[in-house]
Amino acid sequence: MPSLAPRIIGTAGHIDHGKSTLVEALTGTNPDRLPEEIKRGLTIELGFAHLSLTDPLHPGNGWHAGLVDVPGHADYVRNMLAGLGHVDAALLVVAADDGWMPQTEEHFEILLHLHIDHGVVALTKSDLLADRGTAEENIRLKLAGTPWAEAPVVPVCALGGEGLDELRAALAEVLRAAPLPRDVRKPRLQVDRVFSPRGAGTVVTGTLSGGVLQTGEDIFVQPGGLSGRIRGLQNHGRALETAQPGMRTAARLASIEIAHDGAGEGAWRGHTVTTIPGGASGVLHAQFTRLDRRPDPPPLRHGCKVWLHHGTSSHEARVYLAGVRELLPGHSCIGELRTRAPVFAFTGDRFVLRDFSRRHTLAGGLVLETSARPRAWKQPRWLHCLEQWAAHPDNVSVRVAGLLERDGCFKKEGLLQLSRFTGAEIAAAVDALPDKVVCGDWIVSAPRWQAVLAAAEEIIRAHHRLHPSEPGQKLSDFRTALLPHLPDTALSEPLINALVTRGFVRGQGVIRAGDFHAEISPAQRASCDQLRAVLAADKYSPPNLSTFVQTAQDREALQILLNSREVTRLNEETVMLTDALLVLKQLIIAHLRRQGRETIAGLRDALGGTRRILVPVCELLDRERITRREGDWRSLISRNGA
Repeated sequence: MPSLAPRIIGTAGHIDHGKSTLVEALTGTNPDRLPEEIKRGLTIELGFAHLSLTDPLHPGNGWHAGLVDVPGHADYVRNMLAGLGHVDAALLVVAADDGWMPQTEEHFEILLHLHIDHGVVALTKSDLLADRGTAEENIRLKLAGTPWAEAPVVPVCALGGEGLDELRAALAEVLRAAPLPRDVRKPRLQVDRVFSPRGAGTVVTGTLSGGVLQTGEDIFVQPGGLSGRIRGLQNHGRALETAQPGMRTAARLASIEIAHDGAGEGAWRGHTVTTIPGGASGVLHAQFTRLDRRPDPPPLRHGCKVWLHHGTSSHEARVYLAGVRELLPGHSCIGELRTRAPVFAFTGDRFVLRDFSRRHTLAGGLVLETSARPRAWKQPRWLHCLEQWAAHPDNVSVRVAGLLERDGCFKKEGLLQLSRFTGAEIAAAVDALPDKVVCGDWIVSAPRWQAVLAAAEEIIRAHHRLHPSEPGQKLSDFRTALLPHLPDTALSEPLINALVTRGFVRGQGVIRAGDFHAEISPAQRASCDQLRAVLAADKYSPPNLSTFVQTAQDREALQILLNSREVTRLNEETVMLTDALLVLKQLIIAHLRRQGRETIAGLRDALGGTRRILVPVCELLDRERITRREGDWRSLISRNGA
């Protein structure tokens, strides 16, 4: 039978309501594989089976559906949650003799929290039904007001086979209506089982979502970023070169060990095999939602410890609520999760919160931001942004616009990598942004950019007013002064380039306004004349600075001469008139042309002067790549180099 798309169906329901028996009746596979499960007749771990279904509208087509059987006992809700991370539909099992039981309710609430809205109710042990209408009506009352309100309720008897064909048809109808798995080129295989067959190395299984995995591909195990490679792939025992989103997938990994009980480096349940090298975080911004279905539910309070169930993983965490001390049933709010260990999550992921004693399901939630800044949601603009994302979780344009409004800028490279959006969707949303400025790989909001430009111009002009004799503001000082105004330090260079297009002048390590010209006072001019006279008195062997630059006025005059390039600094203690320096350099070059090579002592004997001056001048020629030093000797790099 040709396959449309691989699909996953997860079971749910109270203990002893016949989930595993029903799975075996539908597929021929007993999902209970552990000896203890078989001995006790109690599902403890996840079980897996394959079910072929025919499309009711196109009988020539159908689905290769993976069935994930989950435990129904209250002690194993953690294992149950690990099986429902990426299912397309659910098979909720209710026994005719017991009806809707406590674990039926908790499992159903978990389905609602995870937004598993497509499903079928199997009314098992139908041979015990005295009044089918009443039994179905009681179930309908529990489903009312939820996305499952119109879900099919199918009476079945797994042992006798009655109703199995009708159940298969109902499941096929539900799968046909359920959204197809998306390929956003960000594969995540959330691991629900790890084992090591003899001679096969480490094998992990899970439901693949978000993209394809290929044999031979390099991968990472998250959180932690442990790198490895895929040696082989399987789907229900069939060898694959490429695994598609929505497939039950077994991956044989190279260079990855088993991290027993999650300790040490390696793979374990709750880890994710992906092609993304990083991104795990211990702080998530989220929306929390509580259902109002049970009397006297346990509270969810600000600061309380919980278990966060995300994908196949569970984490110790604390909940922090925005604006309330306790989240009441039937309400939602924005907040923060701080986990004991990093979580590898995408924005748009759903999760479930259970109390720290693992007795009650408290709430569900939606990841709004990964790698979040702690307590940032306390700022009004951050909170408003998170509220918009919560209201439109699948709208990439709302997310991109919110980032720009909140942060003032973002970098296109790697934008929303940990999200359920494709690169093309993200790029289109960025291109469609109004009031934006493109600065290389950066996008900046136009109002923010104009404000930064205005602040930058004022910084430069304020420097001119305070230091009218200087040729401009040092670029290093300008960048430092900009820091409080820039959304990101990487924008300083694009900003300087933008100032140049607006008439500002950049050069020689400074920046100035285009209409600015340095001015010096009569007192400064007199001080400059005095310094010139000292340097000209012995222009090829000027005295140390400390002997004639002693006051603040002297230092200011020296800086004016340096800025105008009338004087050149050789080192901290020595300056020369620039004209004299040029002559001395030419004399050294001419001597080296004649002699081929020379030492400092030889230059001193030939040209006069002192070692104190000749050494820094020769080092300057070295830096300018006019001369080359070999031990004590120097020579010209090129005969044409002068």
